[in-house]
Amino acid sequence: MVMEWIDGGTAVVTASKTTYGNSVRLEIEAILPVSAVVVWKVDSVVIEANARELGAGTSRRTADGRTLFTLDTKMSDRMEYFVVVVDDFAATYEIDVSGKDRKTFYNDPMTCQASFSNSIEQNTVEAFFRCNPELKPEDFWYMFTGMVGSRENIFAEFISLDSEANPYVNVSYEHSKIARSTISITKETRDLFGNFLFLFSSLTVPMDGLIEQVTYRITHDISENKIPGEFRFMENPPLSDLLEGEPLSIICEAIGRNPPTIQIQKNNRPFPKSEVTSSVQSVSTSWSTTIASFSHALEQIKGKYSCVANDIDGNLRSSKLIEVKLRPRFRPDLSAVIENKATKKHVLVVVEGAKGVSVVCSGNSWPTEGVEVSTDRASLSEWNERLEVNFKWMTPNGDDNLFQYTPIVSCTAVDKHGETTVEKAL
Repeated sequence: MVMEWIDGGTAVVTASKTTYGNSVRLEIEAILPVSAVVVWKVDSVVIEANARELGAGTSRRTADGRTLFTLDTKMSDRMEYFVVVVDDFAATYEIDVSGKDRKTFYNDPMTCQASFSNSIEQNTVEAFFRCNPELKPEDFWYMFTGMVGSRENIFAEFISLDSEANPYVNVSYEHSKIARSTISITKETRDLFGNFLFLFSSLTVPMDGLIEQVTYRITHDISENKIPGEFRFMENPPLSDLLEGEPLSIICEAIGRNPPTIQIQKNNRPFPKSEVTSSVQSVSTSWSTTIASFSHALEQIKGKYSCVANDIDGNLRSSKLIEVKLRPRFRPDLSAVIENKATKKHVLVVVEGAKGVSVVCSGNSWPTEGVEVSTDRASLSEWNERLEVNFKWMTPNGDDNLFQYTPIVSCTAVDKHGETTVEKAL
């Protein structure tokens, strides 16, 4: 079998981290083609490589295609990502920003290529990755497989074939010098998704030093009948609760066969690029992506956003609405039942919101009176603060201690932007 290999053409040469107080500077020197689209991903915010207002910048250093990418960001316990996209081939480098300051030289930088078989008529598709330096079967690299399909000819959804039960697809892997996955697709699966079905394949390889690992991913059209120009918007999850002043990215994606460029609208009107801090627009053989990022989510950013594009017949198509709201948010990771003895109760509830945020709570066995409430406020930014509320009360001996078994708390937080209510077990 003659295989056609797809080359991302990307290699990281050096990676460094330098800490200045609570700030961090990341530097990545990479070899990549001129056509590459490069972004940083910090939490859920996507930053274009030259978005200086968001701390990013680039400089061309040598004639052999090396470019130095820099990002100034805050110290964080979370991973940050350096992403390079070349057509349908993407490489994501996972950076350990919480680790010690260091500079790593990759003297033999890794590059990888991908390929697919074309045995669609036999309901079997194979995905391959080969790398330089060569993969070692004994190392801890792994593959991941998923599908992107459309059930009702409206929106596309991603389905993991490794972690979600799917009776119609079987995946097997071969761990050798060339990574290989074999995906068997039944007729029922093709009938379920009609003629719109794409295979998503990735390879994750551990790295040394500042970069913990790199993930290469690629998409392949495995539809039986390929209609030119056909595309679907991806169904993205709703945005998480947002506080005033926090960075924000609105991400629009479409998958298909040479999908069109996507525009972003706000409240059914064209969205001016002048209001965006960082804008990313990329169109490849299978993907179209438009990302609008803001350095600070302020009052005027609130609204209902949509992704729009013209289909091959000139008809305007739109995604589901993406609503941007500013409102307080609870911190379940910081809230807790501090004390839950037979006669003594202590519950801590933590909420973040605009300055002056307040919270009211009750529980399934809380008394209607006699609850001691104490608060502690800490400033988070010029816009927001964190409110910690301690609820303490005594339970007389002999009362049914229902709270001890079902510690459910219902709380409503209110600030100048709106309110949020949660009910959950702490």
